[in-house]
Amino acid sequence: VSTQSTVSSGINAEYGSFGHSELKLGLILWNCLPCTIATGIVMVTDAEGDVLAAVAVSTIANIVGCFTSPLVFSLFVDTDVLSQNSLSLVKKLGLSLLLPLFVGKVIGLLFSKVQAKIKE
Repeated sequence: VSTQSTVSSGINAEYGSFGHSELKLGLILWNCLPCTIATGIVMVTDAEGDVLAAVAVSTIANIVGCFTSPLVFSLFVDTDVLSQNSLSLVKKLGLSLLLPLFVGKVIGLLFSKVQAKIKE
């Protein structure tokens, strides 16, 4: 039994037969992603655990997850279904995540005096 059919069977058993392949792909992708930083911190705080370690682990998992999630996703889904290549995906991730972060940091540094006056 292939991994692809096993995952598809598991989704059908859990959620029923959808009929929409996009929804199945979305659920598979959702399960390949790391949990959000806020979710990890909330769960650790509720369990009275080490919040600092939770922040560190969640941050590292999310950074690594940007690059490993497409690879894990391709293990569960037929590669013919995926229409984008890895280089295009990394480029889009960089433009949507890293570019706004960089621009915001530059703007913050350029207007640091204005920020200091606003904070007063």
